[in-house]
Amino acid sequence: MTGLRSGPLPRMAGDLTFMRSTRGTLEDLSGESLAVVGIPMEQNRGPDVGYRMTPQALRETSVYFGWQANPQFSHPVDVDVRKQISTSSIHERLIDVGDIPLEGLSYPVANEVIEKTITAIRDRGAASIVLSGDARTVKSVVRAQSRSETLAFVQLGGKTPPDLFNVDTSEQSCVGDLVSESAIEPSRIAMIAPARSPSTAVSQQLRERGGYLISTKQAMLMSVDEIEAVFSSISKSADSVIVHLDLSAIASPLHGMSPIRRFDGVSISKLQALLTAVGQYHVSTLIVTGMNPTLNGMSIVKTGQRLLVTALLGYIYGRLGILTSLQREEGEDAFK
Repeated sequence: MTGLRSGPLPRMAGDLTFMRSTRGTLEDLSGESLAVVGIPMEQNRGPDVGYRMTPQALRETSVYFGWQANPQFSHPVDVDVRKQISTSSIHERLIDVGDIPLEGLSYPVANEVIEKTITAIRDRGAASIVLSGDARTVKSVVRAQSRSETLAFVQLGGKTPPDLFNVDTSEQSCVGDLVSESAIEPSRIAMIAPARSPSTAVSQQLRERGGYLISTKQAMLMSVDEIEAVFSSISKSADSVIVHLDLSAIASPLHGMSPIRRFDGVSISKLQALLTAVGQYHVSTLIVTGMNPTLNGMSIVKTGQRLLVTALLGYIYGRLGILTSLQREEGEDAFK
């Protein structure tokens, strides 16, 4: 049996694209495409220094999984689900359009450039995976898409505001800001956050308006089907779903690359299963944040990067339909 991690090219070899996918431009995208775009942005102070390196770091690490986008390997086996998979869908549809050039731009100008790019991707009907470190990216993406789409919002990890409707400007809470701006409705929000992060007030506010706030401890006790029902509930009246995946969803002892140390979190297998489930819906954008590649990990290939790419494989499977032949129960058992 061959494994997906066998014989990678050296990380510096060839054109560095996410998972060795096709290099393309916005003009190459279509409604069948899953675009990968990097947003190298940071606030250049304190623990935020280094976030701009996230897109490059995730691309480097993804090379270890890159043969799944290589048509020369027609019958690879995914070692996580122990199933033979077809790589043709990934190779034909996963397109890396590179990084949005933001160096030297002020935040307001950078925000405009980001919104313009995301709008262009959506205008071509494509979905996207956004590689970033800075959580402000989430605001830019949601604001851009909310102008023409009704959005549902899934957050895995990250911070929650102390109050959903009275946002403290000192808090870096994307969700509170976006709710106050009416970019997303509380009834279309599902959050799975570390146990110490959710506040009672926010949980009650979301519950009263039809949304969901689930602690990571609760998520580990729930089945994938139960959580998928939550995704289904918030997405029924939405045109598309935006998913925010933050490294803090995974317990810090597993990776050591998050500025905020957390000892609770979902397992990588559960997170991958959840991303596979949410990928079955009309997800327009998945945004990765929270990883600082300049922090020490626990191995040469920094563990936080490796775990995020492993989790993203679940999403790519779900989004491109590679696992549609698997029964839901069988998939859940395989991820345990």
